Amino acid sequence: MPPRRPHTKSRYGCIQCKASHLKCDQGHPKCGLCQKKEKNCTYGVRRKDISQTSRPSLHPPTTSTVSEQERELSVISTTYTPVSDREFSYPSHISTPPRLSSAETGASILWEDLELMRHFVTETYLTFSCIDSIQDLWRTTIPKMASDHPFMMHGLLNISALHLAFLNPAKRDIYLAPAIRHHDIFLSLYRSELHSITPDNCSAMFICSTLISLCTLAFPICSNKYSLSMPSGYSNHQQQQQFDSPIQLSSSLFILLQGASTLVRIYWQWLEDSTISAFVTNRFQFCEVESNAKIRLHSSDSAFRLLMTRIESTPSPSNLSSSTSLAQPSCSSRHTSPSSLTSEESSTYKNAISTLRDVFILLNSSEADNGVVLIWPFLLDADRGFATLLKEMRPLALVILAHYGVALHASRDDWFIGECGRNLILDVQKALSLAGYEAELQELMAWPLEKVGTGEGPDRSDVNR
Repeated sequence: MPPRRPHTKSRYGCIQCKASHLKCDQGHPKCGLCQKKEKNCTYGVRRKDISQTSRPSLHPPTTSTVSEQERELSVISTTYTPVSDREFSYPSHISTPPRLSSAETGASILWEDLELMRHFVTETYLTFSCIDSIQDLWRTTIPKMASDHPFMMHGLLNISALHLAFLNPAKRDIYLAPAIRHHDIFLSLYRSELHSITPDNCSAMFICSTLISLCTLAFPICSNKYSLSMPSGYSNHQQQQQFDSPIQLSSSLFILLQGASTLVRIYWQWLEDSTISAFVTNRFQFCEVESNAKIRLHSSDSAFRLLMTRIESTPSPSNLSSSTSLAQPSCSSRHTSPSSLTSEESSTYKNAISTLRDVFILLNSSEADNGVVLIWPFLLDADRGFATLLKEMRPLALVILAHYGVALHASRDDWFIGECGRNLILDVQKALSLAGYEAELQELMAWPLEKVGTGEGPDRSDVNR
């Protein structure tokens, strides 16, 4: 009798083959049978004892989206690192705490990290939301998830250390040291997961994309505004050109937050079925409804009407391929007015203004939660043109960004936002002035400057006045 052929049994076939009691070849993104029958092909979540590196990515984000995020993560990483090397090593009178271990990831958890986690679950979590159910997610569910995802654990410890640095200016250096240490590990581990998102790590990746944005905003605030990451002797003009100038910071945040939006859009079903579904549906279903409503600008909103009128009245270029940029202006266009827009640019600006108007409505609604102002990049996710125009330092894009600064300034009670709005508006005004557009765009900049010029500034009850 011939020997029996070996049979390799696997529990990891696709759901469709399992339902039909057929052997699945486990091909990706579709198995052979599903491809032949033109069926959808989906795989269940593998058991936790299977290495994450062996798990397939079922619906990976587009290469361009991932590469954009990785590029910005690299910039953020280099922004933190020089500070760590130069100023924020542990003070000599503090001995390095003993390690608790983490050989598998190459990371290390120190005894001081227990204090950071204690602070997170008793204090920091309260600052992310004023809604009880969302607070409970941050306090219990998310820390529990972090025990299975080292990159997420380092993200929580990072934001907790920054919060402590914010609350204790006298001990700022002590808390920024672990903040930077966890930040470096956090970004490294997060970046390695970007290409292999599964149902098992999708929720953690989404939470971490949010944490990265919060940490990016909070670090300049906690490290004495924007000065500590700059070598001594830099002039104001040089500082403006660095990543951590308010304009460049905002530009990078757009890409990071739009990366989080991509996660929501592509993996919505996984997130909706996950343990953080309340967070996702609360933040994004409501905002999607508001955005799709396409609320018209009220006649009282003169600033927004003025912006829209300017865009609508700007003619298309006859001989120019694009409008003027502040980033690298040519000799002939250095002092030229942004007097022409392509139809694509005009559409992008109109969409940016309309969605920004929705953000102001959200700020005044009963649904407004802490950090809701950061929803604007999410609303712009379908149209990435504005982020491109912003990176190119287009004058009208900067003016619209200054109007967003008013919304940020109205949210300045959120510790991770602070004076970002005021700094952003003043930075835009300075950039326009240096490029010779101050007089040209003075009327459009009047409202943002007025809102931060009194010293008091607007709050969420009067941002639309």
